Amino acid sequence: MGDCISIILGVISVILAVYSIWLACRYNKLGQKLEDDKKMIIQSIQDNMVYTTVLIRDINEKMSHQPNKIRLHKDELRIWRNSKYNPCKASSVIDKLNKELPSILKPTYIDRVIGNLNLIDDSTTQIAVVTLRHQYNINDINRVKALNTIFEEDGIAFDILIS
Repeated sequence: MGDCISIILGVISVILAVYSIWLACRYNKLGQKLEDDKKMIIQSIQDNMVYTTVLIRDINEKMSHQPNKIRLHKDELRIWRNSKYNPCKASSVIDKLNKELPSILKPTYIDRVIGNLNLIDDSTTQIAVVTLRHQYNINDINRVKALNTIFEEDGIAFDILIS
């Protein structure tokens, strides 16, 4: 009887040893996965910090070279129509556009705006989106604001989207 108890206790201790080895391997895999995730998160944070640092340095350089200028290299001038717009008065609006827009846009962009104005239907509110390719003074942004007041009665609005 003592030998049976010894054998049973030996088998139980072997089973417990195998179970503890299995648990240790499982926890080791989980620990390794957590370690890999932690390394990936730290690397991502470091990459974002480097990107942000470079971006801030670039912005500071652009601002320090010409403090009275705003760089609108890839920015857009969006032109909208609202409910006040009357297609019957399109010729007077086109004359106003030809008179006012040369101060801020190239003639080719003005032609595109006028062409789109002639093609719009009742469901569209956006007339045109024009990419600004020059470096403009702050006064040019004020000119865009002035355009909004000039064309307000005609139902045309201008908006600069700075990206």
